[in-house]
Amino acid sequence: MKSRLNGIAAYEYWVLRALSDNGGSDKVRRVYEVVFENMRDQFGMHELVIVRTDGSNKPRWMNETRWVRLNLLKDGRMEPSEDHGTWQISEKRKAWLKDNPTPPNLNSLSDYDDDLDGDV
Repeated sequence: MKSRLNGIAAYEYWVLRALSDNGGSDKVRRVYEVVFENMRDQFGMHELVIVRTDGSNKPRWMNETRWVRLNLLKDGRMEPSEDHGTWQISEKRKAWLKDNPTPPNLNSLSDYDDDLDGDV
């Protein structure tokens, strides 16, 4: 997908990296920690504003991370986990991360995620 805002690709990258670095799966809380730790310097007011989601107030970046998870599940980059509260990466995405060690920047435009399209 060309000229896609890298914001989505950046979230995707760090979610997948968090899971891969923990052997392929991890608790949601830990994934959020990894996303925040690695992206916080790129967050602006848009990402830090508190929004109401799932009956609670959370920063928008957490909500965006959850939406990214749904997209990753839909296209096969993540797999459903039998353990509630745990996210799991697909085997093909573990290999993709080894070939793509540099994350995209939240605020740039690029065709970085071309490699994410196609066979999953």
